[in-house]
This record gives sequence, C-alpha cells and structure tokens, in this order.
Amino acid sequence: MKLISMTLALGFLGLFMAACQTTKDVMPGEDGINRVSLKTSDDEEGREEAIKEAKKYCEDKKQEAVFLDNKTEYKGTMDETTRKTIKKASTAAILVGGMSQTGSWSKGDTSNDTGKVLGGAGTVGHVMVGDKDYQTELRFKCR
Repeated sequence: MKLISMTLALGFLGLFMAACQTTKDVMPGEDGINRVSLKTSDDEEGREEAIKEAKKYCEDKKQEAVFLDNKTEYKGTMDETTRKTIKKASTAAILVGGMSQTGSWSKGDTSNDTGKVLGGAGTVGHVMVGDKDYQTELRFKCR
C-alpha cells in the first residue's frame, strides 16, 4: 500500500512537472538580431530556458550566441508575491505530506491521513500557481 501511495505521489509530481514545461519560439531577425519569446510558470526558469534556446539555435548554425538583452514580465492575475508564497508553501506541503505517508501503519496511526491532507493541499496550491504567468523575451545574435 505504501508503494502505491508513493507511486501515485510521484505520478502527480510528474504531471505537475510536465505542466511546467515551457512554450517557446525562436524568431530569426532580418537584421541578424534574433528573439526568443516564451512563457513559463517561473521567472528564473524563463530566463534559463531562453538562454538555452538561443545557444542551441546558434549552435545549430555552428556559431556562438551573443546576448543583447532580456526582459521577464509577470502577467498573472494574482499578486506576484502572494503567488510565490503559495508556491513555496505548497511545495513544502507536498514534501512533508509524502514523508509522513512513509511512517508507521499501525492501528490508530493517523500520520498517513495527515500526510494525505498535506499532500492534497500542496497539490491544490501548485494547481493555483501552475499557470505560465511569466513572459520572457531575449534578444541575441549568432556569431
């Protein structure tokens, strides 16, 4: 039974991580200035992914990426600070909930129930903040 609970938790985590994948697009410019535009659920992830995409684009041309500028904007409907707080708290709830589910299963032990509640609350929090609310624009040249 513990294995099934852990497998389900990992399955939900995998689905959540898949939902966090980026939507990206590299747009070549006529003047040699290219642009990566993408949406992500995390601002740092957006910058890292844009840089990775630009480097790959230039590597495919046997060139090196030269970065001109980048901008990441929050476009969500919820206050950004509140969103980050919910994300951190829900991640902690998922982790603590998963750990408490691996405890004792003796008669009368409610730690498993507590773990399910915490893990469920964490999952709900991640759903609330899982939208791709950050728009990243990166301009670069290949040389």
